[in-house]
Amino acid sequence: MNKRTGMRRSLIVAAATLVLAQIPIALAEPVAAAPGPTQLPTSGLIIDLPAAKDRTYKLSGSWALDAAGEIFDTRDVVDEFDSATGSIVAGNWIMLGYFNAGDCAGVLAEMNFASPVSTTEALWGQDWQVLTGVFDFDSELGRRPAAALCRMNGEGQALLLERFLVNQPENLPYSALMADVRASDVLASASRSYSANRHGDIQPLRRAEVRSRGEGSAVRALFLPMSGLDLTLPDDGYLWLLTRDDSAPTDMLNRLLPTLPEVTVEIMAVDGYPCSNVIASFDDPSMTEARPSGLPAGWQASPGVMVESELELIACHDGTRGAILVGIFQGMDNRDVSPLVPLLNAVAAADAAR
Repeated sequence: MNKRTGMRRSLIVAAATLVLAQIPIALAEPVAAAPGPTQLPTSGLIIDLPAAKDRTYKLSGSWALDAAGEIFDTRDVVDEFDSATGSIVAGNWIMLGYFNAGDCAGVLAEMNFASPVSTTEALWGQDWQVLTGVFDFDSELGRRPAAALCRMNGEGQALLLERFLVNQPENLPYSALMADVRASDVLASASRSYSANRHGDIQPLRRAEVRSRGEGSAVRALFLPMSGLDLTLPDDGYLWLLTRDDSAPTDMLNRLLPTLPEVTVEIMAVDGYPCSNVIASFDDPSMTEARPSGLPAGWQASPGVMVESELELIACHDGTRGAILVGIFQGMDNRDVSPLVPLLNAVAAADAAR
């Protein structure tokens, strides 16, 4: 397998882009969310919604893929309502990924806020780059004060939080806007959960509160140029994106829905050699037990390899011309690849059709 050079961001740097459309806060059919632990529907992040007598919450998510299947973005939305009147009070957008714009300064520079003000703030134990201003919803919501906060982890992944004060006038002073942001338990919980890697696997495309707002489909045909496979992505509840790198000997599929946990699948055709020979080449004694579990029929588990401090699980399928080798990055501790059974079956079917 390819000993993958560079950090994970080199694989999906083109995967996510920020597009702030002129649309209402809720982009799907929202569902009521009770106070307490709540899993966000597209990122998989688990946050705590605060218990407040005067607030109720609705949860939704949306994603977009362009027609070419190359540009993708997603967001989770937590809307806050006045429990007495039922009127919307505030909206929170929670987004994370590897943005095309690069660093936080680039991400915030692409926002279409009127009267923008850029600052830095220390919030909830973290340093943030902040953009405040006025957001025009181009709807009955009109122009409302808004704030966007961005910070990045060590691998270049950005957490972007946005808050829209729907019940306030657009000329709300900066001090009042930031006071509201600092007091937001929703944003604070999202930040802390991200820092704590508090997430769980989820199938976003199986959830009624998640909607597509793009032209592309998760289930689509792809040609994998390095392995020579015509692959039809399965209806597995996930969104996969192909990373194109003509200099690499393998094809990379990155799972972008859900955003967390990060999963990458590497595919390589080894024509002329059976799996028994290929698996025998993975002979590091320290990796003997690092084998995937939950494989579908026809796939064999191999010892894994370490790639730049990341574990790559290895599976092999005896195909029509030789071995089809798959490497799976899904963290150091998780050996269960059963959520990937539909994808692995699709890879095997693509090889059988060669």
